[in-house]
Amino acid sequence: MATALHKPLKCLGEEFYREALEHCRSYNARLCAERSLRLPFLDAQTGVAQSNSYIWMERAHRRPGLSPGQIYSYPARCWRKKRRLNILEAPRLRPCCEAPLRREGALPEGPVLEALLSAETPESRDEDGAPDGAKPPPPEFPHDPDGEEPDDDAPRRKSKA
Repeated sequence: MATALHKPLKCLGEEFYREALEHCRSYNARLCAERSLRLPFLDAQTGVAQSNSYIWMERAHRRPGLSPGQIYSYPARCWRKKRRLNILEAPRLRPCCEAPLRREGALPEGPVLEALLSAETPESRDEDGAPDGAKPPPPEFPHDPDGEEPDDDAPRRKSKA
């Protein structure tokens, strides 16, 4: 049986075999890359979050076996914490145009200016007679917080005894 299978491969040639292996490798690499883009996802049947498993090693990582009978060994992949994206440094999140340069001593624009203009001056605080650190009295509630109000929205169930 081995000779029957060996003859067609020999007829096709070693170049065809290498080309087929290269196509298979590139297909598997593309498939793994597409899967890693879709990960992590929550498996509907098991409820487990699936994540990328680094089980495929490159040929460059291959080392001679360490124990007798072991052909190859591969380096252990160390866990590293993923770096978080800093919003201020991300090039896609930067404003497309820089703000125009302001003159020194000019009044601020926008919400800062509105906040400064609407703020109370020290003279108006003294006229009201309220100290700077005093808080306004809490608002009064029209209903009694200790009294119970019946909920008309939720129907009550009779308890089975």
